[in-house]
Amino acid sequence: MNQTTTVYTAWSADGLPLYVGITACFGTRAGQHQNSSSWWLLAANITLEHHPTRKSAEAREKQLVQVLDPQFNIRLKARPIAALAISPGLRLRLEAAERRRQREDHICALRLQGLSWREVTARSGMRPEKVRLIARDLRAAGRIPPGPAPARFTNQSDADMANARRVAEGA
Repeated sequence: MNQTTTVYTAWSADGLPLYVGITACFGTRAGQHQNSSSWWLLAANITLEHHPTRKSAEAREKQLVQVLDPQFNIRLKARPIAALAISPGLRLRLEAAERRRQREDHICALRLQGLSWREVTARSGMRPEKVRLIARDLRAAGRIPPGPAPARFTNQSDADMANARRVAEGA
């Protein structure tokens, strides 16, 4: 008999992923983390996904760990570029690609938390133009749902900003 399994993701107040795990009983597992996990006090939010089988939950956990690269997960992470035996030029290109992937993953994670584009821009610390370009690429790759590009944030009044956000969000 299959048992429902929960995939949980702990997020910092800044919207950064701290830890991804799976459990058959989240209440018990949360108590264990509270008593022994260094990330527990840093967690501002925990999202839960329920899966019909442990196998599907394990696949999702692996996907989230590889995409989000949570700070406190050790298992399931990809091998770091620094550990690879490659030429210095290729290493630089791979490291640049990795930094871009991390920026994209951070924007995806913030957006998947339901944040507006304005909030994503503020939390990412990137210029709005950069966030718009990354969002366009993420939409094209199917990593975030299609929709309007983020509104241009300029020196506008709060009312104009709220209206621009509603338009950008399709409201």
